[in-house]
Amino acid sequence: MTKLPSASLAIGLAAVLTHSASAQNVGIGTTTPKSKLSVNGSTASGGLAVGDATYTSTTGTVAPTNGAIIQGNVGIGGTVPLAKLHVRSDTVPQLFVGPEEGTTDSIVRHYGMLTRANGGGAFFGYIGAGQNPTASSNTGAAIIAGAGKDISFFTGSNTLGNPEDPSNPTNVSRMTIRASTGNVGIGTVAPQSQVDIRGTTKVMATTGTQTGDFWNGTSNVNGFEVTTSGSDVFVGIQRAGAVAPLHLAKPAGAAVGDPFALFIVNAANVGSITRTAGGVAFNTTSDERLKEHIRPSAKGLSEVMKMQVSDYNYKATPNRPETGFIAQQLNTVFPDAVTPGGEDPAKDPWTVDYGRLTPVLAKAIQEQQAEIEALKAANAELKATNEKLASVVSEVEALKQAVATLRSKGEGSKMTGLQTVSTK
Repeated sequence: MTKLPSASLAIGLAAVLTHSASAQNVGIGTTTPKSKLSVNGSTASGGLAVGDATYTSTTGTVAPTNGAIIQGNVGIGGTVPLAKLHVRSDTVPQLFVGPEEGTTDSIVRHYGMLTRANGGGAFFGYIGAGQNPTASSNTGAAIIAGAGKDISFFTGSNTLGNPEDPSNPTNVSRMTIRASTGNVGIGTVAPQSQVDIRGTTKVMATTGTQTGDFWNGTSNVNGFEVTTSGSDVFVGIQRAGAVAPLHLAKPAGAAVGDPFALFIVNAANVGSITRTAGGVAFNTTSDERLKEHIRPSAKGLSEVMKMQVSDYNYKATPNRPETGFIAQQLNTVFPDAVTPGGEDPAKDPWTVDYGRLTPVLAKAIQEQQAEIEALKAANAELKATNEKLASVVSEVEALKQAVATLRSKGEGSKMTGLQTVSTK
């Protein structure tokens, strides 16, 4: 048999729980419930707390005035909530915060998690992929901003900076999409191009944590990196195997002279790599209009004769003999072709620009050719003199032969006369 509540308990319940027969509503803390269950708290009693006996008896679980606290997960539109608040719906928005109570907005036709600031702020919604955000039916995802409003993602303090005022943000904007241009900025709230990234950027071939550096070939994964260091920046690329880490390509029909690469210093072209009929040309600027004090070089054969050409191999390739110059020795003869290095030869070695040797080698060849031409002229002169001497010798031999013939015929007196005349 069920035990009925005492009269005092019944009176107490009546004081806090009112049943409206006409509307079939139940009120707790109110005598005019407007819904099936209306709970009105007060400063003293708080709002609604839902949980087990342990939870409701724990210090600090009193609900805030006119508010509510719930111990476990809450599901709306589903029977198995997976989070503190799990809202599920296939046909209507999962969450909608409108500009004011009781109004409607076209945003309700976009399915997903939606928020809207009072007065027409930004929206975040799961809407139709590839669909027009203003269409009546969508099935994908998008983030929608109010008219003329940027979308920014912040980390840092709870006080958001103004993404339209890059000089005075109150915290860090990690990414911004400008409403005026559509430009996306990472690390900047004022992107100046379609994608504007401030800071080091990496693209890696595999997942996982990267160690080492792309720019010196010590990375554990392949990839490339645009590294920023203060106000400086450089690019490092690492690719394994017998393949080039950098490809410069031209489509079919590229003309001879089309550049593959340009080298610029302060808006001035100092060199390039261009296409030739069968390959490429490595060009260094040498325009007469850019030069002054032009004169014949004093360097040439003398300097070349002092350059020591050596056979050697690098320590890293002991079985590969090579022929070339030693940078330190060449620096004492022709420093124009040498760039001195630092203390660590692995990181900052002395280097030789073999192309810079071309002018002095050409001058040496010119000097040698001048000497050859002089020798050729002297040789021609000697040859002409020798030919004259040979002619004289031939004439002398003919005379000697004639004298011998006369003597053999007994014409000595005539011969004596000839000799006398010849002596005179």
